[in-house]
Amino acid sequence: MASPASISCPHCAASFNIKSQAAFGKKVKCPKCETPFVIEKPARKSSSPRKQHSRRLPQADEFGFEDESDEPLFLEEDETDWEDDLSDGPAVRPAKQPRQKPKPTRKKSKSQQSFLGALRKYGFSPFVVFPLAILLCLYGFFFVTGNTVSTTIVMFIVVFFAMGCTAVGGIGLLILAAEESFGEFLLCFFVPLYSLFYAITRFERTKGPFAAIFSGVVVYLVVGLTLMIGKETQSGPFAKDGPGGRAQNNVAQVDPDADVDLEDLKEFHIQLHTPLPLEWAEPGNTSANVFQERPSASIGRMFEVTSSPDPDQPDAPASRMKFRVFLPPKGQGEKFPCVIVPPAGSTLLTGMEIDDTVNTQNPEHEPYVKAGFAVITFSIDGDLGEGDQTSNAEFIKAHEAFRRSKAGMLNYAQALSLAKSTIPEIDTSNIFLAGHSSAATLSLLFAEHSHQHFWDPDTIKGCLAYAPSVDPQKFFANHLGEIKPLIPDVEEFIRLSSPKEHAQTIQCPVFLFHARGDQVTSFVASRQFAEQLKAQGVDVKFVSSNGSDHYQTMVDEGVPQGIKWIQAQLKAQPSQPAEDGSTGLDPQLAAMKQEAQSRMEKTSQLKRNNNSSSSASAHLEKMRASLEKMRVARDGETRRYRFQIAGFTPEFEQKLKKQAPFFLNSLESSFDVAILGTKGDNVIINFYEMTITFDYAGELPQDLREKIANEKSTKVMLLSDAPLKNIPINHESAEDDQNIDLMTFRIKRISSIRFPGNTFDPIVAQRLAERSLRGIKEYIHDSLVINYDDKWAAIKYKANDGKFGLGMKLNGSLHSAGIHVDEEWIKLTEEDLALIQNTGKSPTESMPSSPGKTPPAATAKQKYIIHYGVYGGDNVTDSARRLLKGFVWVDQETVHFNPDKKEITFENRSAVDQGALDRALKRNKFYQVMLTREAIPTSPAENTSDKAGAGTE
Repeated sequence: MASPASISCPHCAASFNIKSQAAFGKKVKCPKCETPFVIEKPARKSSSPRKQHSRRLPQADEFGFEDESDEPLFLEEDETDWEDDLSDGPAVRPAKQPRQKPKPTRKKSKSQQSFLGALRKYGFSPFVVFPLAILLCLYGFFFVTGNTVSTTIVMFIVVFFAMGCTAVGGIGLLILAAEESFGEFLLCFFVPLYSLFYAITRFERTKGPFAAIFSGVVVYLVVGLTLMIGKETQSGPFAKDGPGGRAQNNVAQVDPDADVDLEDLKEFHIQLHTPLPLEWAEPGNTSANVFQERPSASIGRMFEVTSSPDPDQPDAPASRMKFRVFLPPKGQGEKFPCVIVPPAGSTLLTGMEIDDTVNTQNPEHEPYVKAGFAVITFSIDGDLGEGDQTSNAEFIKAHEAFRRSKAGMLNYAQALSLAKSTIPEIDTSNIFLAGHSSAATLSLLFAEHSHQHFWDPDTIKGCLAYAPSVDPQKFFANHLGEIKPLIPDVEEFIRLSSPKEHAQTIQCPVFLFHARGDQVTSFVASRQFAEQLKAQGVDVKFVSSNGSDHYQTMVDEGVPQGIKWIQAQLKAQPSQPAEDGSTGLDPQLAAMKQEAQSRMEKTSQLKRNNNSSSSASAHLEKMRASLEKMRVARDGETRRYRFQIAGFTPEFEQKLKKQAPFFLNSLESSFDVAILGTKGDNVIINFYEMTITFDYAGELPQDLREKIANEKSTKVMLLSDAPLKNIPINHESAEDDQNIDLMTFRIKRISSIRFPGNTFDPIVAQRLAERSLRGIKEYIHDSLVINYDDKWAAIKYKANDGKFGLGMKLNGSLHSAGIHVDEEWIKLTEEDLALIQNTGKSPTESMPSSPGKTPPAATAKQKYIIHYGVYGGDNVTDSARRLLKGFVWVDQETVHFNPDKKEITFENRSAVDQGALDRALKRNKFYQVMLTREAIPTSPAENTSDKAGAGTE
């Protein structure tokens, strides 16, 4: 069989092989240039045409032209979509073209041909796919192995490669669209995503450019996905090898106790603690992790900070803490001995937050500050919040956090590191640990474990424990059956966190105080613990008291004796050698001498300054007095006047209900301009006291009331018959600057989504709203009153601090507690105003008076009502009896308890310590508490109906 004949297109010189001579003489279209031509018979015929004709190759597809035998005319590699039959007219014979020899090609294996053929079939170029695959493999290898530099370099190379593919493919698509029509070019160029539609609908023509674009898009997706993964895992280009990265973290360290069962541990390990990156207060620096000075009721200075953990380790133990530092007033010395006091009142299985109350002096901190000591308190991981017993899941979660902090010892370590390295005014050679109840237990436990750390053995100069639970195993013995279903290994945890178990490791002196009648922790256990320490040779002092309570005796007797013990420890320290080698003075005496010398120098300098400028000061004073006399002679003396408002006209009340702030400001401006003839912020209308106050220079017109009644803009205000009051202006008086007003809201609906079990609890809502409102500086603490029956709420605020946006803030705070309201002026009755008057600040603080009412004095007797929502103990009656026992400001004969109403009432004998009352409630397991008070009527108060468990012993 002869070899197949080869023909060439006379127009483009493309070569083709035919299978049969039947194609000779036919008019066909070239598959390359698509130009018609006639297949000419070659000049030199094959020597054996029959063999050539009989030789047939099996083919699966037709090429396009067929002979009479319906067999393909051309070889498979030359098949195309030619038309079967064109015109039968005379053929136009083109000029002969010189025959070109085919170029020799390298033979490829069948697998290579099939793979490359598949790539070319879909438009992918092997010269693009192979380098791209190699680059992506390198990028993945460096990414997984964590080679940051190599990963970044290869990533940029891959991205640039993908950008080139995308650009070439896009230009190719535009060229093909332009060849088809100018309209298609415009659509592809200007219409978004139309080029994608064009490429898909004409895939055979555009598969090359489309494949290039597709390659670039795949690279972009791969790189973007790895960048997202790297950002979450801090790997690849986001890996941090320097300070603050994965290789160096402030808190996260390998915990040696992590994979060890508690029963196999002899003690917790805290030696891997790393201090938090906190900075001391600097003027103008308000960034995170920097202490800020805050106002407080303490005689000293108070500083606060909440640590922000490293983003790499947000759940690391002791990484998110709140610290509060009290320093004595300036001028008492450069360095102060320090007492570290954890918060008290925890369950010994969970942590604690710092008490948010700073408006009253804390009796557990303030005595130390008054004695000249710095005080540091801190939060403990695993706080349960206000509702300790709301759910088992919350309790388990809090315990897990408390466990990871090693029963709070890692938090204690942070506070000690803070005292040693961050606070410049602390004497690092005199640091003491102290605490009451659960805080005392933690202080003893930390003193026993402090030998593990890199601190010097004598860093802690002493540990003071007031009424501690030194044997938690005995303390929890009767409750293990309730706790073990939630915490199966609770017995091992209690053993590891028991001071009695680790007493042999304590090295510092110890002061123990306990009242014999303590009903919460064991007096006998503390006495036995003291004897155990003495037998070990520890310097221990045990002080007992005849008190019958857990808290008040500690405040009245324990803390003062503890301060005396600290002072004795300071005096007993050996004198520090002077620079010349001689023995210097006692550190306290030296500090006193330096302080006295500093005062003498300041006094001398002040006297010199007064002597040098006495004549100038006298001259300036005379000038001020002369100018004041001239102003008074011209304008008259400025006085402050106040009218009592009886109400408003019905029409104006309707306007106030719709938009009270706007119409109130309008009325104030109208009164200022139309009545007084001035212009400014001179007039203040107070809704709470229902008064209008203004300043006026000179004598008021005699017909002032008539002018107010006749003026169109002011006659909407009805004045009472009470005479006009003339109030002296005292710019140094705090009362003169504090204008307390009232804002009212209408309750639209109540939402229970924020409450456990979707059940709205008004007591919990009151506490949530109060907590949120305290973040608003204008808000008067504890002044929120909610009347669910009449659907209104009232809030007192400081009006002089500005009113813009205040209503929106107050509305948001109520909304956060599930109370949805609209700001609306509500005309309150005398009974409503009395209810508002009886809330607010503690009795030790002054309160404004409502019309016709005089608030009781700070020491006047009042009836206090404690409403509680949750009780977390075993015997509510016994807890209620213990709650107020021992408080000197409680009239014990008036204490009554009603378990049906969940309320405890008492009358005060003197000013009530709100902070001490809150702590007593928590210690006795009363949660979700709301405290109200009311004036005692002239008639004898009606006792509570249920007196079965009422009163105290």
